[in-house]
Amino acid sequence: KGEKFLIRKKIPVVRFPEDGVRMLSAVARFSEISREVSPQPSVPLTFSFLSPESLIDRPRAERILRDVRTAHRNLFSPFETLELLCAYGFPTPRFSRITEGEESKTSDILASFSDRLALKILSNDISHKTDVGGVLLDVPREQAAEGIRTMLNRVRQMAPQASLDGVLVMNMAPPG
Repeated sequence: KGEKFLIRKKIPVVRFPEDGVRMLSAVARFSEISREVSPQPSVPLTFSFLSPESLIDRPRAERILRDVRTAHRNLFSPFETLELLCAYGFPTPRFSRITEGEESKTSDILASFSDRLALKILSNDISHKTDVGGVLLDVPREQAAEGIRTMLNRVRQMAPQASLDGVLVMNMAPPG
């Protein structure tokens, strides 16, 4: 019933995640090529771009999907989303998860990142991370370890019942 509704509304329906990823890849590639060819194309461009099978890490993708299903969740965490995109060959900014107890490794992990970082609390119990102080943007790398400690403490105060799964550390995307 839901599938028929989507089809009537001309919303694409796919049966397998790989097909959905290929579709999104084609849309992203189309957008990229459109900007290269002309800022405002006068003639619509049509082409097909599928990620080569060699770029897909199927066991990694299956593990992520299985973990989410096993946990009886219907949403991916931001970290799982990035992991899944990587598994399907999509480029992402550098990212890592820092969990509690890894404080001694934080400086080693951060050394491979750019100078400006985004930090986001990881918790399936908190839908709106910004409401509890769980997002910091444009953090200088040398201040990121302190930012992580501060964020964890703030979130524990604002949402004491929440289970915290760590902090997502990510290179800031360039402006624009």
